[in-house]
Amino acid sequence: MTIYQDIVKSYRGWRKFEKRRFADNFVMTKGFFKFKNHKEILDKFIELYGLLKIKSSQDEYIKAKLVASIYYLRHKFGEKIDYSEYVKNTIGVVPSLTPEKDIEKLSSEISKKLLKIGVNYTKKDIEEKLIIKTLDKRFVTELKKKKTELIKQAEKYLNIKLSEKVYIKLVNEEHWHYCINIKRNSFALKINTNPEKVNHKRGALEYAIMHEICGHALQLSSWKKQIKSGKVSEVCGCEEDYGPEIFSLEGVGESIFYYVFENEIKGDLEIELMMDELDHIVQNNAYIMINSGQKLDKVVKYYSERNILKDKKSIEKSLIQVCDDSFLRANRYVYGSSLIFFKNAAKNLNPKQRQKFFRELYLQPMTYNQINAFYDKIKNQ
Repeated sequence: MTIYQDIVKSYRGWRKFEKRRFADNFVMTKGFFKFKNHKEILDKFIELYGLLKIKSSQDEYIKAKLVASIYYLRHKFGEKIDYSEYVKNTIGVVPSLTPEKDIEKLSSEISKKLLKIGVNYTKKDIEEKLIIKTLDKRFVTELKKKKTELIKQAEKYLNIKLSEKVYIKLVNEEHWHYCINIKRNSFALKINTNPEKVNHKRGALEYAIMHEICGHALQLSSWKKQIKSGKVSEVCGCEEDYGPEIFSLEGVGESIFYYVFENEIKGDLEIELMMDELDHIVQNNAYIMINSGQKLDKVVKYYSERNILKDKKSIEKSLIQVCDDSFLRANRYVYGSSLIFFKNAAKNLNPKQRQKFFRELYLQPMTYNQINAFYDKIKNQ
C-alpha cells in the first residue's frame, strides 16, 4: 500500500464519516479508513503530511492539498486562525484589497454599458428590463443548441474532447441560480426555474454554459482521463473545493471567456461578466474587512452600496458564514482572486501563449504558485 493510496482512502473515509458523496470514478484505489470523529481525521492527515516526501511537482501539489485539509479541520475544531493565514494555506493566495478607484471605474463602465441598451444602473430598472421571468420550451431549445456550439468551440481551442454526455436540466429549487451536477458518466447543468426565488439576467444562462460546462465539466473530464492514464496522481481525483484545486477550477470557469470565448464578449454577456466581476471584488473586500474585525453593519453598508443588486439580509448572512464556516471561509474568496489573476494573464499573453497556458490547466491540477510559475515561463518564452 502506497502513501497515495492511503491518502485516497483517507479522503473517502472522511466523506463517508460526514455522509458526503465521493467521486469513486476519479480514483482507482478501493476501500476507506473508518473514522470515529473529526479528531481521528485530523490526526490522520497530519500523519500523512509528515510521511509524504516531495519528489515531483505532483507531490508538491498533494502536499498543499494535505495542508489545506489540515487547516480546514483545525478551523472546524474551533481553532482561531487568522483569515490571511487560512486563505493562504487552503486555496493558496494571500487576500488583498481591490483599490476603491478600480471598483468605481468598473461601476462607471457598467453604468455606461447599461445606458446604451436603455437600462438605468438601478436595481429596479435592471430587474425590470434585464431579468428573464420565465424559461419556456423555445428558450430552452435555443439554450441546448447554444450548448452544443460552445462545447465544440471549447474542444477545438483546447484540443481536448469531452467524453461524457452533458444535459441541461430545469429544476425548481429554493435559492441558487444554476450548478453543474457530476454523474458517473455524464454532467448535468441544473438551471433553477423557481420564479419566486430565482431570476436570471439576460446573458446569465449563456454564461452558465461557458462557466459550468466548457469550464468545470470539460476540465474535470480531462483530469479524470489524465488520472486513468496514469499521467496525474489519483489523489488529484479527491476533489475538495476548499483546497488548491479550487483556484484552478473556478479560475478557468470565471476566465474562460477571455481565452476560449473572447469573440463572444458583447451585449448582454459582456454586461453579465462585468457585473459578476464587480460582485466578486466587492465581496472579497468585504470578507477581508469583516475578518479584520470591522463591525458587521459597517461592512454590510460597504457591500450593499457597491453592489446594488444584493440585499442586506443576504450580504449579512454571507459575511457571517465567511467568518464561521470552514468551507466557505476558503471557497468564497477564490472567485474574485482567480478571476483577476487569469484575466490579467490573458491580457499579458499573445494568442498562442494564451492558448498554451489555458490548455495546461485542463491537463493537470496545480497550486496557485505552480500556475503562476507556469504563466511566467510561458510569458517569457
